[in-house]
This record gives sequence, C-alpha cells and structure tokens, in this order.
Amino acid sequence: YRGHTPRSWVKVVKFLPGGAGFVSAGLDRKVVVWGLRAQDTSPLRTIDAHDDYILDLAVLPQSATEKSDQHEAHIADALGGDNTLDDDGGLGGGPSPMKSMRSADQVKNLVLTVSKDRTQRLWDANTGGCRRTIKSKLPSWSCTVAFSDDGKVLACGSFDNYIRIFNTASGQL
Repeated sequence: YRGHTPRSWVKVVKFLPGGAGFVSAGLDRKVVVWGLRAQDTSPLRTIDAHDDYILDLAVLPQSATEKSDQHEAHIADALGGDNTLDDDGGLGGGPSPMKSMRSADQVKNLVLTVSKDRTQRLWDANTGGCRRTIKSKLPSWSCTVAFSDDGKVLACGSFDNYIRIFNTASGQL
C-alpha cells in the first residue's frame, strides 16, 4: 500500500469498523482511505485534511455512528472549541471523485483527526467530506485521541501533559 507523499512519514494507521478498510495519516497533511483487497492496493480516497501535519486520528466505532449527527455536535463540544458544520464535502470543495466504499446499507465511517495546525476535524471516510472543523479553546491542543469501544468516551492527550476524558453523548469533561 503506497499513497502518501514520498519522504513523508505515515504517522498513524487505524482500521475502519466492520472490516471496510483502514485509514492512514501523516506528515503530508493527508488522510488516505484504503480498502482491504489484496489485488488492489491503491488508495480509495485521498483527503487533503489539514494545513499542517496530522498528529493522530481516531475512528468512531460503528455502534456510535448510528446517531452521528447529534453525536458529532457533542464531540465538538467535548473538544472545547469553536466548531463549524461543514457542508462543502471537505477542504478544497466537493467530495473526492475516487471510488466509494459505502453502499446504501453501510454506516458512516467517521474519523477524527488532530493536527499541528491546532484544529480537529471530523471526516466521513466514505465520502471524503469534512463534517466538522473544531478550533480548540483548550489550554493546549490535542496531540493524540482515542474513542472507547462503544464510542461513548473520547480521550485526548495534549502537549500540556494532561489527558482529558469526555462523555461524547453530553460533551462534558
């Protein structure tokens, strides 16, 4: 599998729910969505995700994506920032014209990225669309993130040496 910019580190790789594939991100500021087909190792989608390199990403578990619209707002609230709901399909305008991973009966594959540009973004890995952009008001920006197995808890590690735990249903710390 090769799809990131040459001489740019791949910083993180995570599997998508339900065996749909995996996502990777790194110093080239891109999120790359991959399928799990041995005969085709080319990216399904490449997303120009941030203005600086990506520090980490977390995949929202499948069970949590069923109520994703309200869930997204609470995740943004939990991260303590100004957030906007993006309708343009992502940065650079419009969804990627690449192959789609999603059939009508599949759930959303939501991916949260954190970047050195001090933003967090929630992506739909199936379409490449940026669902929310969060500019954190926390004292230090997140450098690592993880969802619990049920998606109800979000843990954020920051450069200020703190780990913050959030209830994603309420947005409360």
